Amino acid sequence: MDNSLILYDITSTYFEGEQAEIGHKGFSRDKRGDLDQIVIGLVMSRDGIPITHHVFEGNRLDKTTVKEVVYDLKKRFGIEKAIFVGDRGMITFDNIESIKDYQYDYILGLQKRNRKVINHLLKEVIKKPEEPIQEFGYADLSALLQKSYPDEVRFIACYNKDVACATRNTRNRNISCFQELMGKTTLIGDLKTIKKSNDRLKSFLNKKHMTKFYKLNIEKEGQGDEVYILKVEEMKDAIEKEENLDGRYFIQTEVSEEMDKEEIEWSYKCLQKVEQAFRFVKHELYIRPVYVRKETRIRGHVMVSYFALLTEVLIEKKLKEVFTDAYDRDKKWVKKIRRTGDEPLTMMILAEELDSVRLIPLELKTNDKEEEQKVIYISTKIENNVKKLLSALGVKNAMNPERLSFRRNKDLADKEQLVLDLGVEKVI
Repeated sequence: MDNSLILYDITSTYFEGEQAEIGHKGFSRDKRGDLDQIVIGLVMSRDGIPITHHVFEGNRLDKTTVKEVVYDLKKRFGIEKAIFVGDRGMITFDNIESIKDYQYDYILGLQKRNRKVINHLLKEVIKKPEEPIQEFGYADLSALLQKSYPDEVRFIACYNKDVACATRNTRNRNISCFQELMGKTTLIGDLKTIKKSNDRLKSFLNKKHMTKFYKLNIEKEGQGDEVYILKVEEMKDAIEKEENLDGRYFIQTEVSEEMDKEEIEWSYKCLQKVEQAFRFVKHELYIRPVYVRKETRIRGHVMVSYFALLTEVLIEKKLKEVFTDAYDRDKKWVKKIRRTGDEPLTMMILAEELDSVRLIPLELKTNDKEEEQKVIYISTKIENNVKKLLSALGVKNAMNPERLSFRRNKDLADKEQLVLDLGVEKVI
């Protein structure tokens, strides 16, 4: 396991029912803000192996979990030197100091909006709008900003053209829909009607995260009759600023110059491994919703899911070692179990292959007496690729279920420990 990078991210999962001991309402990644939830933190190594997990109360913010996680890595796991990689919601000056106090380096995402340093860097970034990766240092900051950052600070500005186009198209489509909605909305009338119109337009803007693009204001028309007008002002400066941010993300770090900007960006993008793990836990292991109420059972529920994730990751690691040609589109193995040539070989796809294996009981008469019968078991045909995997996992006599066994590690035979060549041991 490669601990040179420590990847950390959090997610949430919700409860069905009430009175969960550590369940609280908070920011829901599942878009279920109406339900109590817990927050789950997952720590993974550079090669995508889960190191540990944390369970927090449902109203904990990302940035408040970092100190606890870093302390745990140092004290419980004894990881002496590493680069801590975290997402945008975790960056604070206090968290950076905590990470550095434990002699770790850091690579953290920056919030794109409402940060003075981003606004400053953006002026330099847009001078080369199509440049995929740009680096800035302490010297590139204004005198005022330099007071808040150490000399070693580095900022990496990254640009993804495809994401930029998709984001811009979505925003333009939403703006067109809003303008169409305005055309169908009464903007002049009595106060009650105008308030309804205001609520209708504001609801759309909130739903599409466009409140900064338009300003709504109700004004009285004239001095006489009770006639009101709903004025809608388009904030062109805000839209232009948002266009400059399309497809861009910013990274802050203090790693040495030996790590170039491309490697820093790659390290930050490794957080996708944690996001993929969360998707697996939610959509394949069905960690949500949570039905238990007591804290110990809630933590146990998450722990079982974590162990299942760990098992899945280790088996897939073995798959990559055994099936080195799994990405070759011309191989029979790929054609049979892969949906597309780019889809990785996973435990779930393998399970489909294993599911085709059946155990069939046969009753054989030993003589003419019906009561004297012998039952033997045979399996259906096991494909060569499945045999290859079973052999790699130490499973022997798969075709003969009565003699089915696992290979024992000779060095541990005296301790009667079963080793599945996955780094996981089970005492029997």
